[in-house]
Amino acid sequence: MRRVIVLTLWLVACGEEADPTNAYFEPLCGKDGPVELLGLGGDEQVARFERVSEDGDLHIRVSNSDQTEWVRSAVVDECGELVAEPGMEILGMTRWGDALVGCTTSYDLARFAAYDDPSPVVLARRGCGARPLGELFVTYDVEPEGTTGRLVALEPMGAEVMVRVLVEDVVTEDQSATVAGDRAFVQTSDLAVHSVDARTGEVTLELEQAGLWSASANAIAYQAPDLGPDEAAPLVFRDRGTGTDETLDVGLRSSWSLRWFEGALLAEAPYDPSKEPVDPRWFRADPARELVAPTDTRIEVVRADGLVWLGLHHTNDDYELLRWHEGEAPQSAMTCTDCTLSQRGSDFIDVLVNAGFTGRYELWRLDDSGGPARQLASPVGLTYRVMDDGRVVTVLVGQDFEFGALELVNGSEGDSVTLAPRVNLFASLIDALSDGLHDDTPDEILYEAWPSHGTHAVYRARLSP
Repeated sequence: MRRVIVLTLWLVACGEEADPTNAYFEPLCGKDGPVELLGLGGDEQVARFERVSEDGDLHIRVSNSDQTEWVRSAVVDECGELVAEPGMEILGMTRWGDALVGCTTSYDLARFAAYDDPSPVVLARRGCGARPLGELFVTYDVEPEGTTGRLVALEPMGAEVMVRVLVEDVVTEDQSATVAGDRAFVQTSDLAVHSVDARTGEVTLELEQAGLWSASANAIAYQAPDLGPDEAAPLVFRDRGTGTDETLDVGLRSSWSLRWFEGALLAEAPYDPSKEPVDPRWFRADPARELVAPTDTRIEVVRADGLVWLGLHHTNDDYELLRWHEGEAPQSAMTCTDCTLSQRGSDFIDVLVNAGFTGRYELWRLDDSGGPARQLASPVGLTYRVMDDGRVVTVLVGQDFEFGALELVNGSEGDSVTLAPRVNLFASLIDALSDGLHDDTPDEILYEAWPSHGTHAVYRARLSP
């Protein structure tokens, strides 16, 4: 499956010379270069971009140039034909099978008869945090001023969506319910934690009371409910299969947050700009234990298979990345100067190394499976996307750190081409449509540009091999 990237470009006028990007694009929709999807005014800017349907319809929301106000909304097909102009109260839309659903500015989840339906059916108030669970979806339904609500199941049936109440009196501080394995997890106002089978409606009491808590398919981590606002207390792991508890007296503060990632539990301190940052803490439940990094290292990434990526700051300002498994000696993977961990993929991590010029970096990739670091591209900027074929789209800013060239870098050969000489960094790479316009589309980019001989518009283009 290929990646579609959304970019926002401002191209510098260069007299009557040809659009510099055309040489790097394949024909599309019967045209030799990029296809105009939506024309824009001089004081407009793309603010949101999303695929709505498998046949390529795109929903584009437009704001004023400083992004302080929404000004209009449009749905266009893959070749730029205007399909509809939805109301400005619609933040986004998607399809659940044949059912068209969307989120309104009041954060209500609604079903629409058409893109420009003036009277959509509200499915769940403040329910835009819907999560998929098998063939269904689950979300909260909350009164506008309510602090508790209902957990509901949403079942697409043709163009309709059926709504069923699963649990009443649910605490809705988070925007969406926890989904783990084949169940949804919620806490009710009496501080009990329940799991729910959304298909059958079966509700299981998991914990009679809990304060801080987080659930996975196999375990629930929690603290006692009667703690002070920042009290240090043990962390308990409940095995969902056996119902047994294991307690870790780790002095975790009740103000921290808990989240499960790839079978490990991440505990993070609340952000406080007046205090020094506190390193997060990691735990595993099989058996219950804290992951304690070797001396002087810090945990960067934890994987479900037991691999842990460590970081080590040396006294000479070098930074070393190491692969580590508990009970074994860490293995060095890369040492660099003036570098930073930039992206964490499913089976790799990316590292940006300062290339000696303002806003210029070398992009290196380290694979979980082992082996030396691989240089993907140079130079790249802080903003970049690695495409499926290995090429890298990036923005190389100038001295002002705001504008620069949009480059397509061939990582395997080290050469690059300029797709646009002047790009606003803060408005580029607005969104990534990871599924593409179609499941079988080759690499494409969607971008907003001011070509020297054309109009300010959103374009769709297909990159040449």
